[in-house]
Amino acid sequence: MDFHILNNRTYVINSSEDWDSIKDFIRLVLKKINISLEIDEFYHEANHENYDCYRLITSDRKVFYLKISLDENSKILERENFILQKTKGVASGVVKFYGKVELHENINCLLFQFPNCFNVRNLGRGLLLDNIEVFLDSYKSFCQTKPSKLKYKSVLSNQIKSWDIEKNFSETAKDSIKSNSDYDKLILIQQKISEDLLSSIPEVNKESTCIASLSLDSIYFSRNLFYFDYLNNTCLYHPLVDLVDIFLNFGVNKEKEEEILDKFYQYYNIFHNEVFYNELYLMQSKKKLLELIFSYLREVYMFQSTRLDTIINISNEFHNCYSKFKKIGLFIDNKKFLFDLITEPIFGKKV
Repeated sequence: MDFHILNNRTYVINSSEDWDSIKDFIRLVLKKINISLEIDEFYHEANHENYDCYRLITSDRKVFYLKISLDENSKILERENFILQKTKGVASGVVKFYGKVELHENINCLLFQFPNCFNVRNLGRGLLLDNIEVFLDSYKSFCQTKPSKLKYKSVLSNQIKSWDIEKNFSETAKDSIKSNSDYDKLILIQQKISEDLLSSIPEVNKESTCIASLSLDSIYFSRNLFYFDYLNNTCLYHPLVDLVDIFLNFGVNKEKEEEILDKFYQYYNIFHNEVFYNELYLMQSKKKLLELIFSYLREVYMFQSTRLDTIINISNEFHNCYSKFKKIGLFIDNKKFLFDLITEPIFGKKV
């Protein structure tokens, strides 16, 4: 069974007939944008808050990604297109079309060609951790294109707004939370973390390009090269922010972290600043906690626990980050409440 989400709407695709209709729809979109591709294989790559992503493989084995949003003014796809136009295929995709497509209602589409590769979630996180020098080469090549002048504080502020339960959840979902959990406590925790994040961003002397959203799903590998997708948060800050995101999202143990960190410093020829590193790590840990709280609530109360694989991934990430979260005072004060909240779908325990 497959789930498709466009602009906070959920579609369940569970038969070959449904898939045939999806294929027909994609072919119609390609015809509307005047792109002639002989598509042999269709895959639903991912669904996000604002768009769906489809992986298309042509008869000559070229790979394209088609991102479709029912929001005809999708800022996320607009930003991704902007970054891809700047990078021009360096460790990323090459844009073939971006814009509105007129159907019975206008949609927003981004079509780009991408190397024939798979993301680290499918290939295994060990592949990146064991090939960190190759990763740093690809990462540095991408960053040297300097595709963004946006500051990290702006990106972080926008992410926090996108995780605002009060503004982004339906009234029905909010009422469901109130019926099953302590809504006021959740909102208070979220507000405190958000305020703390924006007021405690460590300063850097020299900014450089960061992707600022690296995850198991956004890093791809093929033929001894790494590639990157989901680039809308690309900005200026410090490359350590991306390395720490890898540590958090991949569940890297302390010994492996230190080994990779040493290679990172040697590669960039910089000295370790313990105070700065700890402050940055704490900031990204708070950001991850805020993201997981929102993601959990969205899956359970907005999407009614239909995407069990996503809920399991959230619980796994919570487990991986648990030791890091214990360094956050607000987490320690509410540890049992938050732990129960995240693990409830797995163990069936009500908060």
